[in-house]
Amino acid sequence: MNKITKALGVYHEVAQTKQRSNKSHSSHNSMNMDSRYLINHTTSYLLLNPDLQLTGLLTNPHHAKKMAIALDVVIKTLD
Repeated sequence: MNKITKALGVYHEVAQTKQRSNKSHSSHNSMNMDSRYLINHTTSYLLLNPDLQLTGLLTNPHHAKKMAIALDVVIKTLD
């Protein structure tokens, strides 16, 4: 995962990990431990062409109309 995120210039990390016991009266032993975590990550959309090459990057803020226009431009370049 780190190799592809570095190649694409995106960011992610586990920010916080917390484990707590689940006091359940269930007979499912696998449910006794519950892992929870937070992830910090890039909020950009990566646009890849059919050859999986980076073609575009849509960054914040994500406005639907502007994103639709940008997608139309990218699609036209693929024709």
